[in-house]
Amino acid sequence: MAIDPGGMVARAAELLTDEEFDFWERGFHERSVAEAVCIISEVLQSALDQDCVDMTFNTQAGAAQQLPDAVDGRFKAVVANQSGRTIREYERQQLDNLIPCWGEQTDAWRGYVEFWTRGGCEDQSFYLYPPPPAGHAIRIRLMQDADEMTAEDLDCRYESVILDYLLWRAFEREGSENANKWQGYRQSFWDQLSVYKAQEQERILRDAGCYDRLCKEGAPPPSIQAGSA
Repeated sequence: MAIDPGGMVARAAELLTDEEFDFWERGFHERSVAEAVCIISEVLQSALDQDCVDMTFNTQAGAAQQLPDAVDGRFKAVVANQSGRTIREYERQQLDNLIPCWGEQTDAWRGYVEFWTRGGCEDQSFYLYPPPPAGHAIRIRLMQDADEMTAEDLDCRYESVILDYLLWRAFEREGSENANKWQGYRQSFWDQLSVYKAQEQERILRDAGCYDRLCKEGAPPPSIQAGSA
């Protein structure tokens, strides 16, 4: 049986004893359903290896790299130099601490890329160190875009997952006085999806543009708070 978005909203309102939507408006819950479906879709697609392909990418000169608009798929990772030498991923802050001003060190180039880091909110961008010259070949991994998923595409197994997300978002909006409640629902949401590194997964979702796409449609992105995993 497919999930009924309206039924999920009504169930959340009942559990919040707000059946008339006096405190949390109906539209807020409807946006939360859309957010939950987007996140579930991304997690499920990320778990399928067949959704990913590797391709050769010729670098632009400098640390900052941007995939052309014509590329079919979303950037997922840098894999290796064309020679086969692995390129290790670093968090941006880790790389800043390890090598200050790394993005400017063009004189560090020795013929291969050692590290890469993500490009923040730009899901089709990334950074390389040492900064390569133009035309250096590396292998990158792309996720092929599947058809957009809706709540009706999910079966009843995901009802409790979506409900946890609705309650997480509802209590989170109310601030620190309900911190224990929303953090508990947040943990349950990720546990049910078998995601045990929540902060890392949330970063991946931001990099993939999941929250950005929702924001463009008029829904506020989840206000993930650092240090709450």
